[in-house]
Amino acid sequence: MQAIQDIYNKLYNIRVDGVKVHQSYPPYTFNSADYPLLFFREVKFNLDYESSFTATLVNTLPSNLNVSSGSVEMVVIVESFRQGTSAQNYSKTRDIIDAIADAVNSSTLAINMVSMSIEEDFELAGETVLFVIKTTINFKY
Repeated sequence: MQAIQDIYNKLYNIRVDGVKVHQSYPPYTFNSADYPLLFFREVKFNLDYESSFTATLVNTLPSNLNVSSGSVEMVVIVESFRQGTSAQNYSKTRDIIDAIADAVNSSTLAINMVSMSIEEDFELAGETVLFVIKTTINFKY
């Protein structure tokens, strides 16, 4: 469906200052990744049947599904946890949170953003603890 591919392309074009690597998918390995690294996951598209005046007149169900809304999680891995680096990682995280808000607000998304939430978090990948920022973008199309 072209609308879905268009949304992916627009999301992949978001560039966040301070983030070295922008990917459309998670890295294969976290130990050798170049941080900060951005990728997308948990993409959700809501599809609705297109209503048309003709279908209503002849009492038939509409046959075209169209993207109506959706959400996506943009993840920035700030750094892997290393002994003695938490203060600098928290500082870097706060700077990147500000840059994410700026990047999404100034992006050329042709989708209508309904809301955005940005969350600082930790994730475990194997035995590696990662400082991450998770941004959920809710949109209408």
